[in-house]
Amino acid sequence: MEEDSEAQKWLDYYIYDYLVSRNLHATEEAFAKEINLQNMPPVRGDGYLFKCWSSYWSINEINPAGNQASTSKPHQSCATECRNHFMSKL
Repeated sequence: MEEDSEAQKWLDYYIYDYLVSRNLHATEEAFAKEINLQNMPPVRGDGYLFKCWSSYWSINEINPAGNQASTSKPHQSCATECRNHFMSKL
């Protein structure tokens, strides 16, 4: 499916960005050899994937049942931002 390959391409991009942000140079180089980052924006190295994961983790750690009522607003806002960012790329 084209949607799946586009989603995979962006996931690869954000994984690579995460590796850059963590200065995991050997892993970053090995990963770069296996993926194709052509026609992608320059890697920012700001660890955006980690920021999203941290928000997701915080929400689920605070509220494992997924009840929105008890979710703190800062985490909810960041999680919404991450979701909107990823959805805009698909």
